[in-house]
Amino acid sequence: MEVNNQIPVLTQNNWKTWKHDMQVILMHYGCWQFIIQTKPEEPDEGATYKKKCGFQLRKDRCYTLIYANISSDLKNLITEQLME
Repeated sequence: MEVNNQIPVLTQNNWKTWKHDMQVILMHYGCWQFIIQTKPEEPDEGATYKKKCGFQLRKDRCYTLIYANISSDLKNLITEQLME
């Protein structure tokens, strides 16, 4: 199934629609756990390299999808959060 990962960017006026659209995209890519869990369950120390890389890829994809779909005046808010 093909999912369009370009949705109207988040602005101050479209939160409800954007939130639902973004949830669908993140679920499609297996990234929703990073949003709903306080601390996503990371692979244990004995996990394979492939499993660890897959976890990091989904984590990075989650950030990328959100960042690419918000207005430029909101991007500094998540950039600051990432640096903390």
